[in-house]
Amino acid sequence: MRSTASFAAGLLAVLALLVALPSGWVATHVSSQDGFVDLVGPLATDAAVRDVVVDEVASALSGRDVLPVSLPSSLQSVVKATVRQEATRGAGDPGWQRAWDESLARTHRSLLDDPDGSGRIVVDVAPVADYVLRSLSGPLPVRLKAPETLPVLTQTVTDQDGVDAVRKAPEVALLATVVGVLAAALCL
Repeated sequence: MRSTASFAAGLLAVLALLVALPSGWVATHVSSQDGFVDLVGPLATDAAVRDVVVDEVASALSGRDVLPVSLPSSLQSVVKATVRQEATRGAGDPGWQRAWDESLARTHRSLLDDPDGSGRIVVDVAPVADYVLRSLSGPLPVRLKAPETLPVLTQTVTDQDGVDAVRKAPEVALLATVVGVLAAALCL
């Protein structure tokens, strides 16, 4: 009887470990804002991602009222090209990475911490836009200011249960770890 109970406890410990490890990874790298930024942050060095971000920032800023004067529509393309050129030039700077990391943190908060229930994944590139505009307005007598938020809709989440599972991952990891440790102790 004792060997059967020991075997069952050992099996439970292994099963709990199989739940605890992936749940722990998700809790550390996806559910946690800092872990998410550390995981996704290096994408800023990828040229394709950087080009998309630069294009979105340039398009958004050329269509908004960021200048203290109104521009004729004929100059919108000039503004867009200038913003794109400055964004491309600054894309390798440490300030760019900090701005990108703040954009990722805002994205994480909007998806997991403050869900609006719409299921949309929105990347807020306002920190990147502000970084670009600060670079552009350095020698100018006026300060160009980016909007507080500059959301870019990337896609819609079709699996809300998956997002809910990510939110619950820290609790699941903790519970599975406790069950695994207790089962392993009982096994011995």
